[in-house]
Amino acid sequence: MALTRVNFAGQGQNVLQSSSMPVGSVVDVRHYTNSTRASVSAGTSGTLWTFTDTKSLGTETSIIIHANLIGADDYSGAVGTFIEYGGTKAYSIQYTYEGNAYCKMLTGTSKTTGKSSGSQTVTIGWDVASGSSGSPFVTLNPNSTDDARFHQTVSTLVIYEIKV
Repeated sequence: MALTRVNFAGQGQNVLQSSSMPVGSVVDVRHYTNSTRASVSAGTSGTLWTFTDTKSLGTETSIIIHANLIGADDYSGAVGTFIEYGGTKAYSIQYTYEGNAYCKMLTGTSKTTGKSSGSQTVTIGWDVASGSSGSPFVTLNPNSTDDARFHQTVSTLVIYEIKV
């Protein structure tokens, strides 16, 4: 069986126009990683990871994001953690506060609609609704600097672009 790559934008062989794709079709999948160890400072808000994504098509697609960030050492048990795509925040990512210095996972999924094609900023961060100071953990992507038993940890994010 041969695998055919379908080109959703452009010209030439195997071009498929977005208008002919069925609703729910996966238009594109993009995978991002971050292995940079970083100290996380407490505040009323903060950014854990930000980067630019390139959306393939316009408002005819929605964006679904699955994010998994690795942190170490609890700081606050209650902050509003979010996934933001193109300026739209979704408070749909969370972590478990355990009161210990070990690794914890900040994990969640968001869906964003109505964005144009091209460059869109992706941000994983937090803010505190009461205006007090906090952060989800002390270190993003911990490594052997934090505990000799750790390897370098890697946070990941997958973006699915879906025809609506």
